[in-house]
Amino acid sequence: MAVSIRNPEESWNLDVWVVDVSRGVGSRVSTERSDEFHSVWTPDGQRLIYVSDRNGFYDLYARPAGGGPETEVIRTDWDKRASGVTPDGASLVFGGSTSGENEDVWLMALDGDRTLKPVIETKEFQEVSSRLSPDGRWIAFMSNESGRPEVFVAPFPSGPKRPVSNGGGGVPVWSRDGKEIFYVGRDGRLFAVPVNAAGATLVIGAPQPLFVLDSAPANQFDPAIYDVSADGRFLVVRSMGESSADPVVVDVDWTARLGSNAGKGKGSQ
Repeated sequence: MAVSIRNPEESWNLDVWVVDVSRGVGSRVSTERSDEFHSVWTPDGQRLIYVSDRNGFYDLYARPAGGGPETEVIRTDWDKRASGVTPDGASLVFGGSTSGENEDVWLMALDGDRTLKPVIETKEFQEVSSRLSPDGRWIAFMSNESGRPEVFVAPFPSGPKRPVSNGGGGVPVWSRDGKEIFYVGRDGRLFAVPVNAAGATLVIGAPQPLFVLDSAPANQFDPAIYDVSADGRFLVVRSMGESSADPVVVDVDWTARLGSNAGKGKGSQ
């Protein structure tokens, strides 16, 4: 997993690290004296795209996951945050506000023509925390268009959105098989919504509560407070005791706590 770590013993800036989950061993990827954070993987697992504030705005850079030379991905006079890379590795999806106010979702080719194309653009509302489906056909995101944060899903790269959450929600994450969308409800519980792509239509099921996420608060440096692995394990950032650090907790046996709901909306099939 890729994480952002601030080590006060060396300096106060954030760096991107890659941690081997099975061994608990980490290696540092970025070494600059600025903040580098909120990284996303390329589909082949070979590179990371992350944010750096070294030039005054949140710009995007890339590096091999094992460390090495850095390349500039996009630099502008407004803040940006990477959401993901399309399955073919050709384009980057990211959030940003060209006006400095509400954030929209954008698409940009990683090679060739770097013209920005809007994916979700309303200007008057916030569209954040976007996530591409594993097959790249759909995009989930959070919007406050209804007056409160809700999760929506739309065809990618364009098409009408449809609601996913019910009663408020945010931080959507797809299961690795693309059959579920997880989100965090307003009460802090994690929900799973079954989805089924039938042709050009996405059939969306009813939200199923899983468990209280008990995550650390999201912050401006990295709002990704949880993720799900291919085998259905959840990785959750949690605050422990009075430590200022936010460790990652791997929740392995969460289905055993669901009682009669153990077989509904679970993270692995």
